[in-house]
Amino acid sequence: MKRIGREVKLLCENRPPWLKLINIQNLFALEVEIEGHPYSPFAGGWFKLLIKLPRDYPFKPPEISTPTPIHHPAFTNGQLCSCECGIIQEWSWSPKRLLIQLLSKIRNNLWQPYLKGCVNKTVVEEYETNYNLFLEHAVAKTAACAISYEDGLTPKERETWGWPTTHGSFEGHLKEEIEVLCLVLKEYTLAKDLLRILVQAYLLFLNVHSTIHTSLTF
Repeated sequence: MKRIGREVKLLCENRPPWLKLINIQNLFALEVEIEGHPYSPFAGGWFKLLIKLPRDYPFKPPEISTPTPIHHPAFTNGQLCSCECGIIQEWSWSPKRLLIQLLSKIRNNLWQPYLKGCVNKTVVEEYETNYNLFLEHAVAKTAACAISYEDGLTPKERETWGWPTTHGSFEGHLKEEIEVLCLVLKEYTLAKDLLRILVQAYLLFLNVHSTIHTSLTF
């Protein structure tokens, strides 16, 4: 119970802009919304997630579901096939993991699905064999069903303009990973010097990747 309360407090005090805390009164049944990744067909839409935490959390992972219809390989009838599709299995869940990490992982999975073991075989096949059709269906479902706010582009605008596929999307992804890493390190009260070194290592990797990308392109 103390662990869950500490993690919810961490979410409240360090909430990333892509996350909304809708109902956190019941610590064993949280309700949040995550924003579709800006470089995915889910951009502009918000998706409600119901997080059911077992009594023996964090020794067992939470169960995730969504009442928001979504066209995605990892979701079947609103249920996230977390263990089957590998978001948790591939990631190797352990008691050291935090909810903020899991939510970030789910959001990134919307952008780049981990297809191994997904139970929604129809969408998996569509994603692998006819990606343009998958994009069309995902955008249409997002425009029709996802929660929309007026503080950004609408799903229809994203549908019209398309999604960046350049190196910029990679930079944005790493930036989000760094932000989550900072929260995790803060939770475990590591030394500030270690935090600074790790962030600098990420930035160095980003610069190296940018140099390689440029040399390969031109």
